[in-house]
Amino acid sequence: MERLPERLMTPARLIFQAAVRAKVPAMLVGGAAVSLNGSRRFTKDLDVNVASFHFLTQRSRFGPPALPKEFSVRKVSATRLNVTYMHPLEAIRCDMSTNYATVLPSLMPYTRQLGHIRYAACNLLLADKIRTYGDRWNNGIKLASDLEDIVFLVGLMMDRGERMPHVLRQLILTSDVLDSFRTALPESERLLFKSFLADVGIDMDMP
Repeated sequence: MERLPERLMTPARLIFQAAVRAKVPAMLVGGAAVSLNGSRRFTKDLDVNVASFHFLTQRSRFGPPALPKEFSVRKVSATRLNVTYMHPLEAIRCDMSTNYATVLPSLMPYTRQLGHIRYAACNLLLADKIRTYGDRWNNGIKLASDLEDIVFLVGLMMDRGERMPHVLRQLILTSDVLDSFRTALPESERLLFKSFLADVGIDMDMP
C-alpha cells in the first residue's frame, strides 16, 4: 500500500477526520495524491478539494474546534483557504479549494481511500493535472512538475489498460481546458502529447 511521508500523513489524516465528522465531501489531489498512486516524486505540501469550508471556519459553541491547535487557517479568497500545520520541524501547508464543490459528489466514484484520507484515483488525477497545467502557463517550476506527473499518470493508465471515463471528460476535460493545456505545452511537444493522451482516450482536438 502506498503511503505519504509521515510529515504529510499526520496533517492529512487530521484534516480528513474533521471532514468525515462533518460529513463534508473532500479529496486529496496534487503531488500528494500522485504519491499515493505510486509516484516517488517529492512533494512538500497538500492540496485538498472540499465541498464546503464550514467545518473549518465555523466552530460549535460547545464542541472542540474542527482541527487541533497545531493548525492555523487563513482565507485566501472566497474559494480558497490556506491551512498550515505546525510540524515539529517545519510548517506543512495545505491549500484547500471549493472550486469543484458542485461536482464533487459526481467525482467521488473516481477516488480511493487510505484510512480516512480520500484521494483522487489515477484517471481523475490525470484530468485535474491537465487542467492545472493549462492554468499555470506562467509558472515554470510548477509546469515542470505537473508535466512529470502527467507523464507518470498516463503511463500508469496505459499499463492498466485504462481509458479516461466519459464522465471525467465531460466534467473536467472540456474543450477550453484542453485548448489551454495545448497552448501551455512547448510547441515542440504538442504532437507528442496529442498521441500520448490519445492512447488513454483523451482527444486534444475535440471541438
